[in-house]
Amino acid sequence: MISDSLLESLKPYFKFPEWTQKGSRETLVSAGSRSSMKSESVPVSNAIKLGKVKDLNSATAEELRSVNGIGEKLSQRIVKFRDHLGGFLVEEQLGHVYGLEPEVVAKVLKDYRILHSPAISKININQATPRDISKLVYIKYEVAARIVAFREANGGITTFDELIEIEDFPSEKIRYN
Repeated sequence: MISDSLLESLKPYFKFPEWTQKGSRETLVSAGSRSSMKSESVPVSNAIKLGKVKDLNSATAEELRSVNGIGEKLSQRIVKFRDHLGGFLVEEQLGHVYGLEPEVVAKVLKDYRILHSPAISKININQATPRDISKLVYIKYEVAARIVAFREANGGITTFDELIEIEDFPSEKIRYN
């Protein structure tokens, strides 16, 4: 089984049978628990149909300005955030760019997708210092210090659920698959 975001990034490279397209509309599953999942139909972008989708991880600020709703400042902010991440892993990270409205994110994703995922370098949560942990984009130093304090008080961290219990841990932005 593969994640929806991986399937979305691979979709431009495959031709799916027409019966899966449901009349040029696709079904997206909204985030949430399995019991609360809802389906929503959205039009399939012509760029994706025609294979003209561009890589979000290699787009320049100038290229991003071609999207209606993105000016000079916002395009630079997207590139800076992407570079700080080391590259977008999932398209929903684009929505984490400060000042980028959901409607504009949708416009960007009509022409840009993650075609080449960045390499991920993992850190050992049970050996890393607060400084090492705080280098991760979504974790502030104070939270990193709480992680280390929790680890030392409990003899280590063994599950993602333990991290979620730490005050101010950004569980809404960090997923464990």
